[in-house]
Amino acid sequence: MKSKFIALPFVLMLVAIPMTGCPKTPETEALRDQAVDKAREAGQAIGEYTLAMKDEFQKASQVELEKLDKQLDEYRAKAKVASDDAKEEMNRRIKDLEVHRENAQEQLNKFADSSKDAWAEMKVGLEKAMIDLKAAFANASESFQSSGENKGSSEQK
Repeated sequence: MKSKFIALPFVLMLVAIPMTGCPKTPETEALRDQAVDKAREAGQAIGEYTLAMKDEFQKASQVELEKLDKQLDEYRAKAKVASDDAKEEMNRRIKDLEVHRENAQEQLNKFADSSKDAWAEMKVGLEKAMIDLKAAFANASESFQSSGENKGSSEQK
């Protein structure tokens, strides 16, 4: 995508440089106008593509957050029925996940509000927040699985 942004100025230079030394005839004026129109259309197409990519990434991130929200609800339900010792650890993990989740939502909101020029920078922050959130869920998942196994094994004894 960056290569398209880099290519546009070169296309404009290639169009503009030869035209500066040419005698102004109706034919050269028409060719120049045609080249400028095509360059403008290319710029608009790149802008539309950029916005489409932003929207696609934003929707995918929102879907991922919703999926993790469901998992967080499952963890809350498990914590409610856990033993007191396990419940304390589970609730600590849930609070940690909620902090990471809130950070990811803030980054998504910033990303959604970003301009077409700034969204690439905002994407980096959102990607990092999503990676951190997924890592927190992976760590918590181990804790919730082992807590569930411990509860089950203590009930069997």
